[in-house]
Amino acid sequence: MTKLDYHDAQNVSDNIIATHQALDEALLKFSALTESMICASRTANMPAAESQKALEAVTDGISGLMASRRGFVSAHKHMIIVRNHSNHQVTDFGCLSGDGPVKGKSPLRVAA
Repeated sequence: MTKLDYHDAQNVSDNIIATHQALDEALLKFSALTESMICASRTANMPAAESQKALEAVTDGISGLMASRRGFVSAHKHMIIVRNHSNHQVTDFGCLSGDGPVKGKSPLRVAA
């Protein structure tokens, strides 16, 4: 059994939550950018061909970010496995549960 320091494990959990939120925020920003670019192009009566390359570049950014998010979710699942094989198996740090959403900080749970 791996013996994890509580404060180190809590720090990892806090960083997992912050990373997940940052990735999702970046996706929202990319979506807002895409929308604003299309609106600006329409207002300017810009030919579609003129904005195509810029929109494709933004779309490539979104695709790359989604790949990063997929890798992060996979890494997080592996970290849950590590936690489940440690002295913090019953500790709920407020992490993603492998099949659920990220939650806020939670108090400790102790098995009886």
